[in-house]
Amino acid sequence: MAAARGVPKPARNPAGRPRPVWLVAGTVLLAAAGVLLMWSFRNGWSPAAVPQPPQISEGSSELISAVRRAREAVLSDPGSAETWGRLGHVFLGNNLYRQAAESYGQAMTLAPEDVRWHYLQAVAVEYIDLPGSVALYERAMRLSPDAPYRWLRYGLALERAGHLDRARQSCEKVLELVPADVDAHLGLGRLALGRQDLDAAQHHFLAVAEQDPANRQAHIALIQICSRKGDDEGLQKHRELLKSSRSATVAARDPLRDEVSRERISPEYVRLLARGDQLESRGDLPGFVAVCRRLIALDPDNPLPRVRQGIAFARMGNLRQSLDVFVEAIRWCPEDPGVHFNYGVVLGQAGRWNDAISAFQKSVHLKPDDAEACYSLGICLYQVSRTEEAVAAFQRSVAARPDHYFAHYNLGEAFRRLGRPADAVEHFQIAVQLRPDEPRARSALENLLREMK
Repeated sequence: MAAARGVPKPARNPAGRPRPVWLVAGTVLLAAAGVLLMWSFRNGWSPAAVPQPPQISEGSSELISAVRRAREAVLSDPGSAETWGRLGHVFLGNNLYRQAAESYGQAMTLAPEDVRWHYLQAVAVEYIDLPGSVALYERAMRLSPDAPYRWLRYGLALERAGHLDRARQSCEKVLELVPADVDAHLGLGRLALGRQDLDAAQHHFLAVAEQDPANRQAHIALIQICSRKGDDEGLQKHRELLKSSRSATVAARDPLRDEVSRERISPEYVRLLARGDQLESRGDLPGFVAVCRRLIALDPDNPLPRVRQGIAFARMGNLRQSLDVFVEAIRWCPEDPGVHFNYGVVLGQAGRWNDAISAFQKSVHLKPDDAEACYSLGICLYQVSRTEEAVAAFQRSVAARPDHYFAHYNLGEAFRRLGRPADAVEHFQIAVQLRPDEPRARSALENLLREMK
């Protein structure tokens, strides 16, 4: 069955946990109607010049180890914006802003339409070059204008940079999208207070207090406003409320910053990850599964230990338990293409081809240019004799990665099944050129040429 891949970006996980990259690969050969169909590994990209990912020489052993693992992932697949982005997460999550900005810049170069890298580069640059970050935020907003948390972060940067009218417009945009957003009201209240518009400031801070009655910042501002307006009743009210207030605010959820915060190093979590890697490399899968359980107990919202545990159960032959684990992982991150990919792998191992097709279709829908997901979808479609659809999936795979040997080989087999020998010869020949020493494609090509005489 397909190589069971690590999951690139879960949707949920609380702050303070490192987000590991697990790459688990395996190849199983499947025979169908006399045709050997192969699942392939994901190969790295090899341009003429590969930028060297940034690194660090000082820091805790856990941080240096996390940076090393993220750099190794980049060096093994330097054409992947995801690996560069995760390296940026490690740096940004640990306040290494220049290295983060450099990593996100490379991710942005590789995937210029992906707003995540523009936005996170702006976040990193904000700490070292505030005017420069404003320009980067502007570019991110043009790419994706409908995310309230990005408008909010942009507005805060504009406020710090002294662009107060534009900051107000940005916060107003947040309220258009989320009318009750506490942070947007706080920002508008601050700006109104700064321009001495007490009525507007009071309106926004009262909106905060209504949504978050214990919000300390709102009550301090309202005390100031009531004092200046001579409102003794309001002054007394907010002084009393201030006694039971707290400093934390109800912040707008920023999933990308949540993702970054997961890279903050927790020594206990890192120690367990290292222990898990050691057990897995020794083939001690029961011990590895036990470590995954401890990781899940430490961080129950993180889907990654569940995914890795699911892969381990599949390798142990316990497909039913593996599928149960993946269903739980999907519940936490339904929009993650890697989770659906791995789920499809195990469904295929269980012979549930139609369910596997659905899983791979979801993965392809979420990440249309993923050569491995397209290829794996083609394998499953071929297995249930939906050969024309399989051809389309294999073609998408080679379009995304022209040097995909297995996709070309299986295109040849699919075209031969459809009675299109000339097309089959073309892809068998490409496969032979890609791997001259691999006997399968050469044998298939020679047999087909004899049949065509």
